Amino acid sequence: MLFLLAVVISGKAVLPDAQASDIYLAGLGVLLTSVYAAGLIFRPKRQVWRMGIDSFTVLVLYALGVGGLLAISNIHGG
Repeated sequence: MLFLLAVVISGKAVLPDAQASDIYLAGLGVLLTSVYAAGLIFRPKRQVWRMGIDSFTVLVLYALGVGGLLAISNIHGG
């Protein structure tokens, strides 16, 4: 949906011009949103460090995602 919206706004195909980091960040955003959506649907009672397991999972995935983004930018010289 993110790339579809970008195509509609720009009027041209954006996926062929997308950098690896663009696709990576879009995937990370979808993953984080999916975890929170699952947390809203299933409402787990378990807590880790006084936060819901979904919030803890998002925190860990976000930290890993930032590390992955740094790795991608170092590989591609960005």
